[in-house]
Amino acid sequence: MGEKIVFLDVTTSALRRTISSNLPDGFELVFAEADTEKKMVESVADADYIMVGSAHVPTRVVESAKKATLIVKVGEGTSRSNAPTAARWGIPGAPPDGQTAPPAAALGL
Repeated sequence: MGEKIVFLDVTTSALRRTISSNLPDGFELVFAEADTEKKMVESVADADYIMVGSAHVPTRVVESAKKATLIVKVGEGTSRSNAPTAARWGIPGAPPDGQTAPPAAALGL
């Protein structure tokens, strides 16, 4: 099994197919469909990477991501990815504010 990417948001089947079809070899992709903070915390415990679209990532979720080395915000900005907490834990966030969705999605995949 490869490195684990956890996509936190509740998604559509079309989005799951699109993201999954672009998954590089050596990675495992889990769609957490996390609609509660508790589900998010459980989902990120063994994640190497975290992807988030519109979901807000609470501090407790970032602090529970003990293995994570990157949080990728798919779409514009990093405000919902809790970048300040991630930075305190040494987890970089991508992309920086002002990026648009296509480059962010490409960076995540």
